[in-house]
Amino acid sequence: MQKNNQKIWIIGSPRSGTTFLTDLIGQKTKYCFNEPWDKYPLGKHNEWNLPDDGYLVFKYCANCFYYEEIKNLYPNSKWVYIVRDPIHILYSMTFTKKTSYPNRIFFEDIQNTSKRIKRIIKMMNEYLKNCRKIKEALVINYENINYEKLSNFLQIEVQKNNKFANRNKYFEKNKMKLLKFIANSKIIL
Repeated sequence: MQKNNQKIWIIGSPRSGTTFLTDLIGQKTKYCFNEPWDKYPLGKHNEWNLPDDGYLVFKYCANCFYYEEIKNLYPNSKWVYIVRDPIHILYSMTFTKKTSYPNRIFFEDIQNTSKRIKRIIKMMNEYLKNCRKIKEALVINYENINYEKLSNFLQIEVQKNNKFANRNKYFEKNKMKLLKFIANSKIIL
């Protein structure tokens, strides 16, 4: 059995379900940090003073780039890597809804959609490449989460919560438009 001060790190590409997974696991942990920019600045892991008196789930997608540093500071941590259909990620990053959380537009300064998609794909690939390097991470599929496997790995009971389920009614309608746009733009995925 794990100590009750277990650190759980959530990693994955932005818009892959990391916020969903952090919030879901956070319902069962004492502490839940979902991109805590002010309190725990990204890249300044040596300055963090994380609580050590209960289960803690922590998410910055970019923590995959700091894996070695975090592992050295918190060697008994658990890592969960959430993956999602890349077309869903691409769509979500390219056409972020105003109601999305966190609400951010990627590369909004690039007005040319083709150039923006190319930048998003490049960024997405960097995240995925670094996440895959973390061999001890449990890989969870956003479209088909295995709650029993997740619970056993973390040694806490994680229950399905339909409130957070992916219900993007616009995606299927616009998926073909996105794929046609990519094909016409000669963007290589």
